[in-house]
Amino acid sequence: TLQRTQSLLIGLGNADHKNEIFSFSTEARFTVLKVFLILSIYLYKLGIKKEKYMKDTFFYVGRFLSLVDTLHYEYCKNIRDGNTPPQLLGNAHLQIALDNPLSAFDILSRRISIYQAWTKKEKGEQAKLGRWAVSELGKVSNQLAEKTLPTSTTSVERVQILLGYLARPEYKTEADT
Repeated sequence: TLQRTQSLLIGLGNADHKNEIFSFSTEARFTVLKVFLILSIYLYKLGIKKEKYMKDTFFYVGRFLSLVDTLHYEYCKNIRDGNTPPQLLGNAHLQIALDNPLSAFDILSRRISIYQAWTKKEKGEQAKLGRWAVSELGKVSNQLAEKTLPTSTTSVERVQILLGYLARPEYKTEADT
């Protein structure tokens, strides 16, 4: 199932982070929902429950890449006048992370600093969501620091990375905190 749907999941995730989800047909979006259910059932049948895998290294890897996409999209929206590349930064490293999370983080570490620096420099409302993404990246980084990033993955671990990448974190405003 993962081999047959991985490209669709990655593409849909990229479109979702760029607010272009409706460029996919209703049928494709419905297929993705079914795939989520099937992959979740597979994990459950293997004894891996949501409460466990959502606190696992691989889910955090996916979540980290998702937050990088949010940060990159906000940067493009505000600094590049909405001119976003075909593939956001987290999505571009997702395929690498599915095979070798350590390598993906190594490569990504060389590119992320410009986007993080923008959130520190920009104090207005423009960078609010970008600052939130950096804050969440810090939290996920702290959770990952307690774990060992692997250099290879199994099918089950790739599913967890994809579920982490496609999960939508709750956005809280500064007034909520």
